[in-house]
Amino acid sequence: MKGINYEANLDGVESQPMEEQNKLMSKARTLWRVVKRGLQHALFPMLVLVVFSLIVKENYPFSNFPMYSKMSPSTEYYILEDGEGQALPVKNCFGLSASALKKMYVKRLDKLAVKRSEEKGYQMRRPKLSLEDQGAAGEDLLDYLLPRGDKIVWWKKNRPDVIRVVRVVIEREDDRGLIETPTVLVERRLN
Repeated sequence: MKGINYEANLDGVESQPMEEQNKLMSKARTLWRVVKRGLQHALFPMLVLVVFSLIVKENYPFSNFPMYSKMSPSTEYYILEDGEGQALPVKNCFGLSASALKKMYVKRLDKLAVKRSEEKGYQMRRPKLSLEDQGAAGEDLLDYLLPRGDKIVWWKKNRPDVIRVVRVVIEREDDRGLIETPTVLVERRLN
């Protein structure tokens, strides 16, 4: 009769035969190679993200997007116009995007709101500023933009006689759809 080779563990109790241990170790190595190959695959991070998202679900801070949960009934954008009311291409004129134009104007309005708050002794918000204050912020914006345009070839060739800063408010009304209301904030003669 053939003897089975047993290996004793630390407690002195016989453990599994060596052949079975070798088979288990071989299977473990094979499994580890498969796992290692999977970890190196390009889609592994995506798989982890999907599993993580399924476990976490809709719990803050992982997937709470309140900015998209409710649309505002109105919004506004700002444009520059010439004397005939034609919109000027802000990128060609001053090298800025239209969104940058809005941010620059709103920043000036915010500064003016802080100044008015200090003068009046209570906090003023941007929407509560008078039309004159909004025009002053527009003048400040033009003071910044016009010297910048003087360095751009397109502006030099196509410079209009009049430039306006216009706020356009878009409102959603159920019975009439979207309504755009333009307001000229400031107008300046250039020639």
